[in-house]
Amino acid sequence: MNWTHPPATTEYILIAAFLAVNVLFILRTFRIARKFGAKPRSLFIKFLLRSVVAGLMLVSLCGPYFGEIERKLLVLGRDIYLAVDVSKSMDATDVAPSRLEKVKYELNLLVQQLTNNRIGLIAFSNDAFVQSPLTYDSESLQFLIQTLDTRLLPGQGTDVCSALKLAYEKMSRSSDVNTSKIVVVFTDGENGTQCKSDLMWKLKMEDFQIFYVGVGSQNGSAVPADNGVLQTEKGEIVISRLNEPALIKLANETDSKYFRIGDGGVDTEELIRAINNSQTHRIDTRSVDVANNKYYYFLGIALLLLALDILITFRTFRV
Repeated sequence: MNWTHPPATTEYILIAAFLAVNVLFILRTFRIARKFGAKPRSLFIKFLLRSVVAGLMLVSLCGPYFGEIERKLLVLGRDIYLAVDVSKSMDATDVAPSRLEKVKYELNLLVQQLTNNRIGLIAFSNDAFVQSPLTYDSESLQFLIQTLDTRLLPGQGTDVCSALKLAYEKMSRSSDVNTSKIVVVFTDGENGTQCKSDLMWKLKMEDFQIFYVGVGSQNGSAVPADNGVLQTEKGEIVISRLNEPALIKLANETDSKYFRIGDGGVDTEELIRAINNSQTHRIDTRSVDVANNKYYYFLGIALLLLALDILITFRTFRV
């Protein structure tokens, strides 16, 4: 037998108080009996009955449990896909240590604070693929976040729409109709922000919430390469800049919110608040085996014996 509330100081004090009261009761009864020259008769029966009642009540108070019962738990939360730009421009260092490394750091903070949500990971450049499906396993997700690299995909360029399309397809199949569906896109917005109108319409009609996070600065920086920095065919150094106007325009098309990670600060806390303020829905139902607290058996027997103790009187001594 296990206990919901193992015996502690309170229970020991109650036991001591019970013993003290009953010892006083016995001594008083013996004193009265001796005064009248009589012998106690049923004193020990009364004491035994009350001891059993007190013991059963203490056991009930501690919450004994044994055996298990199956219960259905309703899980409230959201389905969230984190879409991360892994194009070569995300190696730019205008955000230290680099755009992608900064995003990975902020993603870990995001995952740690967005508990009770199913979170998935999408990597994209000119194409998109699922790095992690929707999961509750935050440790595995954080491990996969660390594997994000600009060499994951063979092509280059930034196609935000490919990430949105993939997230839409995955969530439409795996999420319940009433589930809150959220996509958070981390990108510098260079190229590929013109999405087809039918995709944007589907996202709006099915109540997808899109959050865009611009990564980088207006001044930009060179993009590291194997032989120094990335250059054009003419030998000019390529400067990558955050295309903030394009991302804000894209956010307006889907009634979305725009945040920024750049030289002016980090909006991650505001992003977390915005996600937490979004509506939650049932995303899962789990069956769990829980210990069955059987306190009521002991309490019921104790109350019955207590009633007997009150209703049935014994002749304590005979003169």
